[in-house]
Amino acid sequence: MIIAERYEKEERGDAVMAKRVHEIEDSREAIARLGIRLRVVAALLFGASVLCAVALVGAAALGVVASLDSAGVFGIAAPLVWCAICAGMAWALGGMAKDMAAGASPFTFGNARRIKAVGWLFVAGVAIELLFSPGFAAITVGMVEFVSQPAAAVDFPVLPVDIASIIGAIVSFSLASVWRYGALMQAQMDDLV
Repeated sequence: MIIAERYEKEERGDAVMAKRVHEIEDSREAIARLGIRLRVVAALLFGASVLCAVALVGAAALGVVASLDSAGVFGIAAPLVWCAICAGMAWALGGMAKDMAAGASPFTFGNARRIKAVGWLFVAGVAIELLFSPGFAAITVGMVEFVSQPAAAVDFPVLPVDIASIIGAIVSFSLASVWRYGALMQAQMDDLV
């Protein structure tokens, strides 16, 4: 009787384990399909970002030639950095989607480096705003500008600070650290199996 009960418990345990393995495989297939779709979306976003940057440079070149105004060159610096940020995000998403499409974990050290690179692009955006926006003072949060005309609002010079880029950099660096930790945990789990 005791042997029959033990055998019955083992069969139930095997059935539960088989069900979990099946659920894991279904989930892995769904993630692979999502990875393929995300890879296409990332490629389209990367291409759109590059086209936007080319259009900005072309428009600035035509504007500088027509008016011989050097401010046009500096005026496109910040939008070009935003195009680079968008391209960097699409590049990072594409790397993660490539891993997902292959059925692998997106928690890799390469993806952590990609996310960190996006953080550095945000830092570059802050630096570009500070360096190439003399005379313009604004604290920008999304679409809201707190000071847009420094001469009319204040009698002292104010530096432009792009809060969205600072927050983006902090989030990117934090996410890169979490991703690196996830990659380390994934590597340790793979070594155990």
